[in-house]
Amino acid sequence: MATIGAHSFCGASARAITFEPALRLTPKPHTCGVDRYFAFARVDDRAEIAKCYRLRYEVFCLERRLLPPEGYPDYLESDAYDSHSLHFLASDLHGEPAGTARLVLNGPLGLPLVHHCAFEARYRFLASPDHPLSARYAEISRLVLSRGFRRRRDDTIYGGPPRTSPADGYARSFSTTPPPADIPEPISGIFRLIYQESKRRGITHFVAAMERSLQVRLKRMGFPFTSIGSEVDYYGSVRPYVLEVATLDRNLAALKPATLDYMVSGLEPHLKPVIRSNEAGAKSAQADAAGWRAAKIA
Repeated sequence: MATIGAHSFCGASARAITFEPALRLTPKPHTCGVDRYFAFARVDDRAEIAKCYRLRYEVFCLERRLLPPEGYPDYLESDAYDSHSLHFLASDLHGEPAGTARLVLNGPLGLPLVHHCAFEARYRFLASPDHPLSARYAEISRLVLSRGFRRRRDDTIYGGPPRTSPADGYARSFSTTPPPADIPEPISGIFRLIYQESKRRGITHFVAAMERSLQVRLKRMGFPFTSIGSEVDYYGSVRPYVLEVATLDRNLAALKPATLDYMVSGLEPHLKPVIRSNEAGAKSAQADAAGWRAAKIA
């Protein structure tokens, strides 16, 4: 079973979008996006965040038994890291919660995986929330998809290919930039909002703890997470991985341009990546490496 540990993982277009009144979807600036069959939002309202917690409880506690149900008498799975996290919710066009994830930002507690994983030397600074580089790292965490949206034959715990017809479960279609065909839906929309919020907040690196099989799958999708530590028992055998946002941009531009178009759909123009030529990119990589060597990282 491909797993991103229980503490770990695994917008709209630039033009105005209108919805039929019956759907009652009201986009908020910088927080929402609508694909053909799902709406996505970064949620701040307590009632909306509770939907995320309830979905996490159903998957992590009742379905996968990674966390004890009796530890959550209110049927809402949450922890201390939620207070300094961004929460994302995917809903179908009838308002039914379909999936959720959070992006844990650097804070007094640090990131969840630092308390469970051992890192390579150059990433050990992550254990220090006060280190100047730590503020640029965030952890993709608590990624779940409701069982009700994993009923097709080829679906995994993270869903399956995008729905292409009303026979797949929904009759209405609102297309912005089409979601990529090789990323499970609605995970694609959640990833897009995580990516865009990271751009807006100056986050330069994602970290996550996951099984090797899932890392391979994500790499095939165009998300080249790389290992930064040894394997540990953290809700199963996992390793810590990192993905630089700039590396993601370059990789998608070279190998998955349609996916990159989707990821930046609705992102403010000044935040969209400017892909350099190979020569310029090589010089940038050399400069980055020099910066790492110059940084005094314990």
